[in-house]
Amino acid sequence: DDVGISRQHSRVVRGLDGRFMVEDMGSTNGTFVGGTKVQRLELKTGDHIQIGPNVVLRFAIMDDAEEQLARQLYESSTRDALTRAWNRKYFVERLQSEVAYANRHKTRLGLILFDLDHFKLVNDTHGHLAGDEVLRAVAREVAKLIRVEDVFARFGGEEFVILVRGIELPNIALFAERVRRSVERLVIPWEALS
Repeated sequence: DDVGISRQHSRVVRGLDGRFMVEDMGSTNGTFVGGTKVQRLELKTGDHIQIGPNVVLRFAIMDDAEEQLARQLYESSTRDALTRAWNRKYFVERLQSEVAYANRHKTRLGLILFDLDHFKLVNDTHGHLAGDEVLRAVAREVAKLIRVEDVFARFGGEEFVILVRGIELPNIALFAERVRRSVERLVIPWEALS
């Protein structure tokens, strides 16, 4: 999401001959490869494609191992290592784009922020490994409750946040209460805390 990018800005297509081409689709701000505005151009590995004033993509043809490594690097930069929820940095970036989208399309956007009561007591009584397991269990439970379009992130320590689209305010409160009740009823096996 970027206001400088047209709804249908450009596309990359693979021809019958196996070559990849970038095509501008009549965008407002143009499509650039290597700093030159293009309508249609064959892409080579390493080409930088700029769409709009702020987004630059690097084109590359990768084998399976390279693709897996790229996915792992992306995951490690956007996911919280402990809980596998999105990390705070990713969440803040998504929040900015979601607010812009909601303003542009006059849609509703809700934010649910919660923390775990008495979490310090768990760490002090059972140790940090037990606290880590509590955080993982809470994240797994909440992940089961959210929709695909919701953004669930670890905001810091024992704080989590859920960004929800297109829900009326009373229903956001009901959803937040459902999350709270589900976390409250969560049973974490004693072995996990030992």
